[in-house]
Amino acid sequence: VYNESIHDLLIEKGEWGNVQIKTRMCPSGVVVQGASERRGTTLDECLGILVEGTNRKTTAATNMNLQSSRGHTVVRVIVEMSRGDDASKLESEAFFVDLAGHDNVNTADVGGSRLEELKQINRSLTY
Repeated sequence: VYNESIHDLLIEKGEWGNVQIKTRMCPSGVVVQGASERRGTTLDECLGILVEGTNRKTTAATNMNLQSSRGHTVVRVIVEMSRGDDASKLESEAFFVDLAGHDNVNTADVGGSRLEELKQINRSLTY
């Protein structure tokens, strides 16, 4: 989530405007439609997917942090395992959330678009 817009970090930034990601509240929880999913079968593949997404995050230097994340990131990980003679499956789902930190307008010493980012981040953390 960057400046109140949802972006898919697993696609190229130039394609972000072509993707419609929508969220809905359902009795079973939040449903996200339109976001891409990737499958990794080894630890290295899974870490590579995370690195790819991390490299597309918007970051900027402030007086408080040289690589300040300018948006919130949500990662869903589904682990599937099958074993035994009947190939029974076990599936587990976890969400990891990285919230952009609250910055003080006076100490961050930013202006222009960075100031607007800071305001959006701070506003989003107050709900």
